[in-house]
Amino acid sequence: MTAAMEVTPSINVSALEAAVLSAWQDYKKNAEPRGLEFGRTVYELRKQSEVVQGGTSFKQTLTKLDIPHSTAYFWIARYEESIGKRTPSEPTKKPDFWKDLYHRLNGLVPSGSDGTEHATIVMLEESLVRPVTTQAEKDYRQCVLTLLKQISVNFAEYAQKLSNAEVVQ
Repeated sequence: MTAAMEVTPSINVSALEAAVLSAWQDYKKNAEPRGLEFGRTVYELRKQSEVVQGGTSFKQTLTKLDIPHSTAYFWIARYEESIGKRTPSEPTKKPDFWKDLYHRLNGLVPSGSDGTEHATIVMLEESLVRPVTTQAEKDYRQCVLTLLKQISVNFAEYAQKLSNAEVVQ
């Protein structure tokens, strides 16, 4: 299906769902460069979902495909802006973005300079002294360790990518 092709009521919704799923998987691998293509496919799916009577709704399809609704709507809006169906939104103020990100990350640091600790940090500190007495607790403790290791890897990757990213002034 090309970008210029219009969606018609005769399109097989499951084929369209497959196209959306493929675009979603490609977007997850390539993020920003594939965002508009993902937006186009979910835009077409939403458009088609409005036409189909008695079928699954657009939101149900997103849920079925394990696509976050907010991500789908964000890229639909960007796609609609790119084809002139929506007035471009105001650009996000960069100082507010960076300040917000700083405060969110600072809340994850045990010695945050603002004097408050994030509830998760308090629980992690408590986990160092809390006894594990049941098998279920042992299992969850292992899951927590696995998640902490994965978060550590993910955050280290973001730190490296951010360090290497070009600063535009």
